[in-house]
Amino acid sequence: MAFKKLHNILRTPLREKKLFPYDVIVHFSYHKCLTAYYDKIMAKLSKEFGFHQKHFRGHINRFEEAVIKVKKKSIFSINNKSNIHFSMFPKYRGSHFIRDPRDLVISGYYYHLWTTEKWCNAPDFDWSNITRNRLFSEYIENRVSNYPRNISYKDFLNNLDKEKGLILEIIFRNDHFSNMQNWDFTNSNIIELKFEEIIGKEEECFERIFKHYGFHSKIIKRGKEIAEQYSLKNRNKCNTGHVRKGTPKQWPNEFSPFLKDLFKEVSGDLLILLDYEKDMNW
Repeated sequence: MAFKKLHNILRTPLREKKLFPYDVIVHFSYHKCLTAYYDKIMAKLSKEFGFHQKHFRGHINRFEEAVIKVKKKSIFSINNKSNIHFSMFPKYRGSHFIRDPRDLVISGYYYHLWTTEKWCNAPDFDWSNITRNRLFSEYIENRVSNYPRNISYKDFLNNLDKEKGLILEIIFRNDHFSNMQNWDFTNSNIIELKFEEIIGKEEECFERIFKHYGFHSKIIKRGKEIAEQYSLKNRNKCNTGHVRKGTPKQWPNEFSPFLKDLFKEVSGDLLILLDYEKDMNW
């Protein structure tokens, strides 16, 4: 009886204005940078506490329109974008996750080999941004007549050897890395966190995030429970082998000397900007 009474107290509905003091919470991240994990936490919290939650993938116009026209307490998230018109936003708080770009390449490569996501399996995939990148003709296919047409990203990737596949992923990430490079890290409304500092300390890090959002203490308490429930260590306990473990620092075991040099050439300055490396001597 005592447990049931405590449970009911914790689940007592909160008035909307008590949820958090801001009109909207906004979250920014990148493909394979805890996007699904964050959404699971927020979806569960939104269902239990009655605020609105939606992930917009990369649809910047729809995301900004939803933020600007928000009518009830909401949490909106988007991936791979930096050209955000914050000056047009109502009262907001937010968060931004980054991850070692080399590990983003590795994680994306293995994920895209098997994913069932519609865009990755569509035979009408738009290859133009990829084939116009000089790395494609230099290292993957130099004959225009053999450029991919009427083939999905996943199928083409599966036809490449690992090194070429990782080069394809580097090309695929070009726009993501440009947005990471152009992100404004000085916005005091946004809490900045690295994937590497979250993994293994999910409950602690999400408590920081929730407090930054101004969440009510009941939401913080419940949110920490959910963050721990869906944490990497608990996910890995149930891992059947289909989903990779998602641990940091995967790239040293995956990058050949050639890929290391290539990555230094195209994105080495980004690693220094994000403080993943001090110089090019890695």
